[in-house]
Amino acid sequence: MSPLKWRCHRCRFEIADREGVVYCQTWKIHKASTPRNWGERTLAAIFAAADEARWRAAHVACFAEGEGQGYAWDIERLRDVPGLLEFHFHVAEKPWAVGTDLNEFTYAAVKRCWAVAS
Repeated sequence: MSPLKWRCHRCRFEIADREGVVYCQTWKIHKASTPRNWGERTLAAIFAAADEARWRAAHVACFAEGEGQGYAWDIERLRDVPGLLEFHFHVAEKPWAVGTDLNEFTYAAVKRCWAVAS
C-alpha cells in the first residue's frame, strides 16, 4: 500500500515527513462550551464556534498566528490505516473530541488510503 499523502490546507502543497502536522484548535471548543460566554453570545454563535474546531493538515511553517494552539499529531504517523486508527482512538478518548469533526476526518482519510491502494 502506498503511503497516504497530505496537502497543507493553507498553501495546498504536499507535506513531507517531519514538516507538518494534523491539528485541531481545541481552544475553540473550550471557548464555545464555557458557560460564562453563553450570556453574551447567541446559541447559533456558540455552535458556530464549536463547528470551527476541525482537524486539518498543515506545514508547521504555514501555521497562522495562534493557529497551532490546540492538539497536533505528527504527519509522518498518519501515512497508513494503522496510523490513522491509532490517532483516531487516541484522540477519541479526550473529553473534548466530541466537539470536533474527528469521525468525519478519520473516515475521509481511511477512504483515501483505500483509494490509493486500489
